[in-house]
Amino acid sequence: MSGDQTLTASPTAAALRQRLLRERLGGAQPEPGLGGGEHPPGRFTGAAGPRRSRIPRADRSGPLPLSWGQQQMWLLHQLAPDRADYLVPVAWRLRGPLDVAALRGAASALAARHEILRTRYELRDGQPVQRIDPPGTVPLPVTELPGVPDAERVHSGLDWAAATAAEPLSLAEQWPWRAALLRFADDDHVLLLVFHHIACDAWTTRLYAEELGALYAGGTAAAALPEPEVQYADFAAWERAEPARAALAYWRQELAGLAPLELP
Repeated sequence: MSGDQTLTASPTAAALRQRLLRERLGGAQPEPGLGGGEHPPGRFTGAAGPRRSRIPRADRSGPLPLSWGQQQMWLLHQLAPDRADYLVPVAWRLRGPLDVAALRGAASALAARHEILRTRYELRDGQPVQRIDPPGTVPLPVTELPGVPDAERVHSGLDWAAATAAEPLSLAEQWPWRAALLRFADDDHVLLLVFHHIACDAWTTRLYAEELGALYAGGTAAAALPEPEVQYADFAAWERAEPARAALAYWRQELAGLAPLELP
């Protein structure tokens, strides 16, 4: 598997999403700089960065908080749980023989590596919290479309991917991503991953794609993947504690002595 294209699902980006997905199914390379997201959940689970050493492991004996970015995504999801605005589909056209069992195993191994891919979001005492499930098998349903002529496969793949990506996702009951496979022939498939934006951005979809490919290849490629040192739940707890405390102290100092403003 090679290459990936992040396709953000929103009403204003619908035409762009279809064009990019059409290009990807046709074998075109993605354009640089596409995809979005300001809060990269996986950034603290990939390559080492200068902030990693300052982020301790969160206490998992009690409820785990959401990061500020996650809480925003969670709230938007509550307002419109059946809409696909914040679902991010990523598609690949896979040519050549495909080991479906190995691909399913690679997807499950990817979720085992990254807690955020097996996290559900529940209400506890009126506040959303993260609930991290133990590793398990990631479903990989296969849709069969045999006999489709080569000239029509891109269009058929686009229709299937758009319909599959638009299916609602429950953050309380499901993991924040799903995988699906379309088979045209034994040597021609489309793999679709659909992430909720609460668990991904442009940076992390590239990371997930690279790791999924390595895990599918197995052997030395999978062995070369570094173990994640920090999970996103650790970052969320750290963000809630340290930066919030510093910001609160700053504004207390800046606003000290001000008289309340009497508004009409």
